[in-house]
Amino acid sequence: MRNCNRLEKAYRATATGDMIIGGVFPIHEAVEESHNLSAPYESQCHRFHTNGFTQALAMIHAVESANRFSVLTTLGITLGYHIHDSCSDVTTALRASADFIQPTTDCRRGANTSTCPPPIMAVIGASSSEISIAVARQLNLERIPQVSNSQSTSSSASTIFSNLSYPGLGYDVTLWKSVRGVINVNDIIAEYHPINNSFSYTSGHTKNLTDLTDVVSVCSASCEPGKFKKTAEGQHTCCYECINCTENNYTNNTDMDQCLSCDTKREWSLEGSFGCTHKTLEFFSWQDGFAVVLLALVALGIILVLLVGALFLHHHQTPVVKAAGGPLSQLILLSLVGSFVGAVFFVGHPSSLQCKVRQVLFGLSFTLCVSCILVKSLKILLAFQLKPDLKDILRRLYQPYAIICLCVALQVLTCTLWLVLQSPREKATVFATTVLAECDEGSYVAFGVMLGYIAVLALVCFACAFKGRKLPQKFNDARFITFSMLIYLMSWVIFVPVYVTTSGKYLPAVEMVVILIFNYAVLSCHFFPKCYVILFKKEHNTKNAFMKNVYEYSRKGISDSSAVSETSVSQTEGKCTSHPYSISSRSFFMSPPPIEPTASQNSWSISQNIDTATQCTVVDHGVFVTGQLTRPYHLRRCMSL
Repeated sequence: MRNCNRLEKAYRATATGDMIIGGVFPIHEAVEESHNLSAPYESQCHRFHTNGFTQALAMIHAVESANRFSVLTTLGITLGYHIHDSCSDVTTALRASADFIQPTTDCRRGANTSTCPPPIMAVIGASSSEISIAVARQLNLERIPQVSNSQSTSSSASTIFSNLSYPGLGYDVTLWKSVRGVINVNDIIAEYHPINNSFSYTSGHTKNLTDLTDVVSVCSASCEPGKFKKTAEGQHTCCYECINCTENNYTNNTDMDQCLSCDTKREWSLEGSFGCTHKTLEFFSWQDGFAVVLLALVALGIILVLLVGALFLHHHQTPVVKAAGGPLSQLILLSLVGSFVGAVFFVGHPSSLQCKVRQVLFGLSFTLCVSCILVKSLKILLAFQLKPDLKDILRRLYQPYAIICLCVALQVLTCTLWLVLQSPREKATVFATTVLAECDEGSYVAFGVMLGYIAVLALVCFACAFKGRKLPQKFNDARFITFSMLIYLMSWVIFVPVYVTTSGKYLPAVEMVVILIFNYAVLSCHFFPKCYVILFKKEHNTKNAFMKNVYEYSRKGISDSSAVSETSVSQTEGKCTSHPYSISSRSFFMSPPPIEPTASQNSWSISQNIDTATQCTVVDHGVFVTGQLTRPYHLRRCMSL
């Protein structure tokens, strides 16, 4: 049972128990100075100190809470307390500490042990260093430990004043009056019963008081979710500020002492948030409008490639298809299919496998396509542009499929080393509110080597095709090759700086656009004109039409000469003249003899025998071929002058 008394000699509060805890708190701020030094005088405390009183109440609450723990109740042990007022004075505090050690001293002097009160096990307080040091020295005589009050009573004080209900068996309610800064404590006017949260009034003056159940006594308002409590320096823990949580931090309850952190890899929050928001995962998705457009172009491109391939297979014996390269054209179309399919892998949530496949498929498809076009360029150049001596050497080295295999093999080696040493993989780049899922190319050196190798092949194609741009109209692939390679090189010149300086989910779309530009350039320049001739200009897709075109090309060459005479076709060191000739042999034409000019007037013809050592350019099934004759042939050329 708790007993609170105001003694004549000191203010104190006590409660019995098996073990007693002492307390020294500055319930008053000072002692009254004595002006009469002739007789002993006990100083009186004055100026009530709220914080010290709060600390004393907190200790009482802590002791009573401990007595309710099952650990103590099971053992049948109770805690008690002796609390003294130090009045913020060393002498008064020492008088209190003497009271703590007196029971121990009396029992040691031979008093009846059955009547000895329980000893003081520890003392909480005092507040200032000056008083604490003095008290500690006196308590040390009986080896009584001293504990700082700020460590043991702050949580209890917070509980008492935030709930407005002092735990225990009951509390007395007194009326305080402040007169000119001096607080006077009057008689007890009511008692508080925590069991049923009610008051019983003991004084008639209470009729002038407001109902105590409506009284709210708080130092600070509750902190809402999104804010945390920050105790001001020098103030009690009941008095605090409500501070907004910073970005990526939150509180989800009221009066939280600190903010909780979001998982910044997946979550984020604004300042003053009461929860975390999941970061948005970004990538070039299938539902994106731009992706839908690009995928539609991919689908259209695949359909066009398949239609062109079917058309070329159906007309594979016609001069137009043979002039387009025959089987080489099918290889080019196959590479375009692979390139279109590779473009699809640039859309969707990237995975490590997808990152590897899309770059390797793109690199090999482009290399195969450009290698086939390179072979076509070299073929045209050998037929019309090189000197005879150099042409013979290059003719022997000219092996189309070996050249294609070699070019593709070098790119395969590059891609293999790339995949083995540092392959592309998926990565997640974390931003403030989003997470970007993208492909890390692994080794950008290998990526650059792959692109650079394709660019070198394209440059060689461009150079060879540019030299053969003035061929006969039916053999104008050189012009189309020049134009398609120019588009390819320009697109990559634009792509490289854009790719390096661009970031975000649309970066794969940049590479995808370049792939589509090249594919459609090849289709438009290499195949669509020939499809037009096959479908709508069938009269031009005959051997006679091709031979007539060669004849017109030859006549133009002669008309551009400074003079035409019989000596222009004379035998010079056993070789042909510099103009193209048509050899009248079924082994070359598989058709009747060469077409004579339709205008017979003003025509001339010269015949001569050419031995087997002669180097000539001939037309075989609509394709220009260079080589030695296997046996003497009769050469005839008819020109319309």
